[in-house]
Amino acid sequence: MKARPGSAPLLLSLAVLAPSCSVGAHESIGSVRGSLDLTEPVAALVVTLDAGSIRIERGAATAVVVEAEVLRRGGAAADFAGELRFADHVRLARNGDRVEVTSAHDLAADAGDWQLRLTVRAPEAIALRAGAKIGQLVIDVPDARSIEGRLGIGDAAVTADAVAERVDLDVGIGNASATIRHGAPQQGMRLACRTGSVAARLPERVNGTFALRTGVGDVRCAARFGLDRRRAETSAEAKGRLGDGEAVYELVTGVGNVTLD
Repeated sequence: MKARPGSAPLLLSLAVLAPSCSVGAHESIGSVRGSLDLTEPVAALVVTLDAGSIRIERGAATAVVVEAEVLRRGGAAADFAGELRFADHVRLARNGDRVEVTSAHDLAADAGDWQLRLTVRAPEAIALRAGAKIGQLVIDVPDARSIEGRLGIGDAAVTADAVAERVDLDVGIGNASATIRHGAPQQGMRLACRTGSVAARLPERVNGTFALRTGVGDVRCAARFGLDRRRAETSAEAKGRLGDGEAVYELVTGVGNVTLD
């Protein structure tokens, strides 16, 4: 990858889990599906994995539906002849006012032999929280109360028409991006990577305080934000305020580029 003139060299994006291929020595052995009926509304959905991919989409207001592709360590996968049962691979339960989705393997002695690719369909306008030690996170919903994502290694991407409160993504090694089409979060946004690129695309009607910075890399922001951009030998930052809103938008990375559109 060639760096633009005047910018620092960038690390390549880490796509740890691609939907069309296996991860490392793991092979797909099939898929399972389960659902949890909601007799009363819930406030939040929490999805966590040690390793795997998580995709959250809009679902019905009366249920949370989970589809999981099951991957097993190579060699064992070719010989696996057991019947795939949802409860053997996925834990789906209500805990108070939230629904929790986890891998049934994460605390087992053979946890390293298993990985899941989850697609979770949940009600609109609730808080969404998801994370994995290694993997990929995609959240693509019309709206949410808030969105929070945590990845040790991998890429995290959020797309939403509107988020009422806040978007918070934290990635160790990988990339973090968020696109909000219409309703900007009232409390703002924080996208952070230790190593990787950060990018946010916000609607026209947005205001608040903005702080963009990278230790090694470049910062680019659209002219409409009117930010004061400064660059040192390897680092760069941009700061400013747009309108009179109280929201705080922070886009930061240790090594990589920061983009605000």
